[in-house]
Amino acid sequence: MTLIDIQPLIARIPAEINRIPFKDLALPLDFKRQYEIFLTTDNPDGYREIFWDKYTAKIITKKNLIIFFPNYWFYIASKLAVLVTDLTEHHTVFTTIFSHESQDKRDKIADSLRKSGADHTLYRSQIDTFFASSTRSLNEKAAFLKVVTDYASWGGGKTISRPNDFYNSPLLKAATLLAESQTAIAELAIQLSKKSALLDSLNDFFSAISTGCLAEPTQPLRLPSSSLSIPKSFVLLAGISGTGKSRFVREQASCTIGSDNFLLIPVRPDWHEPSDLLGYVSRIGGSPTYVATPFLGFIVKAWKAAFESFVGNDLVLRPLDEIPTFWVCLDEMNLAPVEQYFADYLSVIETRKWEKDKYSCDALIKPFELLKGDASALDELKKLLELDGCDQLWSYFETFGVPLPPNLIVAGTVNMDETTHGFSRKVIDRALTIDFGNFFPNDFEKYFGQQNKPKALSFARYSKATPEQLILLVFADPDGTKSTAFLSEVNGVLRGTPFELAYRAQNELLVSLLCFKPKDDSELLAVWDDFLMCKLLPRLEGDEEKFRKSDGTNVLDTLLDLIKLRFPSDQTGSNRIDLLSATWDDKDIYIDFRSPAKLKWMKDRLSGGFTSFWP
Repeated sequence: MTLIDIQPLIARIPAEINRIPFKDLALPLDFKRQYEIFLTTDNPDGYREIFWDKYTAKIITKKNLIIFFPNYWFYIASKLAVLVTDLTEHHTVFTTIFSHESQDKRDKIADSLRKSGADHTLYRSQIDTFFASSTRSLNEKAAFLKVVTDYASWGGGKTISRPNDFYNSPLLKAATLLAESQTAIAELAIQLSKKSALLDSLNDFFSAISTGCLAEPTQPLRLPSSSLSIPKSFVLLAGISGTGKSRFVREQASCTIGSDNFLLIPVRPDWHEPSDLLGYVSRIGGSPTYVATPFLGFIVKAWKAAFESFVGNDLVLRPLDEIPTFWVCLDEMNLAPVEQYFADYLSVIETRKWEKDKYSCDALIKPFELLKGDASALDELKKLLELDGCDQLWSYFETFGVPLPPNLIVAGTVNMDETTHGFSRKVIDRALTIDFGNFFPNDFEKYFGQQNKPKALSFARYSKATPEQLILLVFADPDGTKSTAFLSEVNGVLRGTPFELAYRAQNELLVSLLCFKPKDDSELLAVWDDFLMCKLLPRLEGDEEKFRKSDGTNVLDTLLDLIKLRFPSDQTGSNRIDLLSATWDDKDIYIDFRSPAKLKWMKDRLSGGFTSFWP
C-alpha cells in the first residue's frame, strides 16, 4: 500500500462527515447481521455482544462493561476508517525499519524523531537505507518523514511506534470529537478498517443517503401520525365530474411533508396495451433503448423511499413507519379500456404478500431482460431511472425485475358517461371502490368553512389476515367469526347468481378488520357497512332478469332486508362512526349507514330496466 501525506486527508474528513447532517439513522439489517458475526468471530478489542435498537446500540465488553452509542457513530467511523488504514501503513513501515529493536527502544526512537532538537543522524540513516533498498518512491519517503517528525501535521499524540493506540488522538482530532466521551468511535473506525466487507456495506448505505437514493428529504419527512392503512393498494374513486376526486388523491399525498410522492397521469382514450403506461423497448437507430414512462419512474422513486437492502433473494424495507406513501392518480381512468392497458398491473397486484414486516411481489416489468447484453443501454436506463449510486436496488431490479413497491397506491378517478368504458368484475374485485359523493359529499353551504376532512391513508400492510393478528388487533371480533358469519349470510342471498362471493372477499373483509381495528360492535358494523359499499355493491350490475333468483325473489330486495336487519337505525341519522373522515380537530364523525341507502337507490333504478352501483 502506498504511503501518503496524512495532512490533506485529515483536512478533508470534517467535510466528509458533514455530508450527512446529524440525524437518527436506522442501519441496514444486513450490516447489523454482519457486525454481529464480526463480534463473534474476530473478538475485536474485547467486545462480546451488541444489542440494537432502532437508532442506537449497546455493546457488552468481555469485562461486562457497557458502551452506549447512536448509530450515527458508525457513520463517523466509516469516514475515519481510511485514516486508520493510512496511519497503520506508516506504523508498519516504522516497525519494519526498526524491527531489530525492542518495543521500548522503538518508542525511544520515535520520541527522538519527533523532537526537533535531538540528533536524528543514526535513525535518519536507517530510514534512508530502507527506502533506497525498497520500491517505494521519494514522495512516499517524504510523507513518512513528515509523519515521524511532524506530529502536528496529523494530530499525533502517542508515538507512531506504539502498536495499539497511536491512532486514537489523530482520529478524534480529525473528527473534532471530545476524546473523553467518544473514544468508542475511534474503536469502530479501527474495526471497519480491518473488515472491508463491513466498511463496504456501510459506505453503500451512506452513499445512497447522500446521493438521495434512499429518498432522504431536503426537509424533515413527516408522516401523519394518525394515518390508517387501507385494505387495498388500488382504489377506484367513482363520482360525477367536479366532486374533488383528483384533489382528494393530491391531498392524501400532501399529508406526508417532505416527500415528492404524487403523480398525476391523464389517461388517453387511445391506450390499448400496457406499454402506454410501463414503457417499451425501441430499436429505432439500431441499438435498443428502453422508453420509460413517468409511471415507471415513479414506481422506482417509491422503491427508493422504501428499500433498505436485500439479503439473498429477500427485500429488506426501511422501518414501515418511516416509509412515505406514494400516490398515483390515473385521471379519468376509464376513458380507455382498463383491462387492456392495465392488464399487467391487475395480474401482479394479486401477488403482493406481507409476512409481518417482510414484503414480496412478482415483477411488474423486466426491462433488463429485454436489454440484456447491451451494457450501454442498461447504463442509460439506470441514469434515466435515477438509480446512479443505488447499486443494491439496481442489482435487485436486474436480477428479479421491478415489483410493485409496498408503499404505492394507485387511485383511478371514474366518471361513467357515454365517453367512458365500464369495468369487468376482474377490475372491480382487485380494487377498493369508493362512491366519492357518498363518502365525501359536497356541501355547498360549507364551501367557505369546511368542517370535516378525509383521514390520512397509508399503504396497505396486510395481504392476508391471520388468527394471531386478529386476536392482537381486533377487539370487536378477535377470531373473525362474527364477520365470517355476516359474510355467509350475505353470500346466502347471492348464491346461485353471478354475484356470489369467494374466498378473496372473506380475506378482504378480515384484512379490513386489521386496517380499521374496530374496538366494539358499533365500529365493527361500520367496517361491514363500508365493505359492502366498497367491495360488494360495485359488483351488482344488470337488468331485472339478472337479479331474479330461481324462486322468483329479487336479490336486491332480499339483500336490503338482510342489511336493514343487521344495521339498526334510528331517526338521528348518526348511527355509525365514519372510518374515513374526521373533523378538522380530529374528532370522530357519526353518520347514517351507507349501504342500505345505496342499495335502495340501486333497487329504485332497476324499475327502469337496468341498475348499477356507478353514479
